[in-house]
Amino acid sequence: VWPPAGIAQAALLLLGVRYWPGVALGAFFFDFLGIKPSLILALQASFGTTLQAVVAVYLLRHLGFRTSLARLIDVIYLVLFGATIATQINSTLGPLRMVLTGLVEWNKYWEVRWNWFLGDAMGILIFTPLLLIMLTKKGTNNSEKKL
Repeated sequence: VWPPAGIAQAALLLLGVRYWPGVALGAFFFDFLGIKPSLILALQASFGTTLQAVVAVYLLRHLGFRTSLARLIDVIYLVLFGATIATQINSTLGPLRMVLTGLVEWNKYWEVRWNWFLGDAMGILIFTPLLLIMLTKKGTNNSEKKL
């Protein structure tokens, strides 16, 4: 389970896509200060993480997603577009950069990609609804928020 994926998506859903630099900076510093600090790897990680969250929010907003999750269709949209489709971005780019930089061997790409996808998807399925429910006021609908 990767909580930052769910937190990033919830933040952009609640605050708007214009806050993408916060997601990018968070991902950059997490990766840069991590086990193997590298400016290039941190920038690549930041790009994939941010792109995934931004695409998820655009897809959900386009479908009329409501952050209150009061409708069944909003839950289905979150599962399908937020946790399944949008996560394909970072679960493809992350392992690819690891293979290209020698951190992972090519024969392990699909295994790493599957684990990456599961981590991001579970983080979104657990933490995004939790934060949306906790931080969305009853009777309001933030789906009108400007992108």
